[in-house]
Amino acid sequence: IGAAVCLLSLHHQIVPPCVGLQTPAFALNLVRQARPANCSNALCFGFGFGGQNVAIAFRRYGAVHSG
Repeated sequence: IGAAVCLLSLHHQIVPPCVGLQTPAFALNLVRQARPANCSNALCFGFGFGGQNVAIAFRRYGAVHSG
């Protein structure tokens, strides 16, 4: 599900909100509501029981690498 949200975010150029955190412990610029953004990369982390951890990176098709 997280990978699908990342791909949709890249396609629609919208940053989804952080819905699970109600009161942050630090003064961070968390996304509280979906907002438009010029995104070319997305990173998705998945953590499970028993050490089943994964990280996958996506790049928007046609995005130019600057480095």
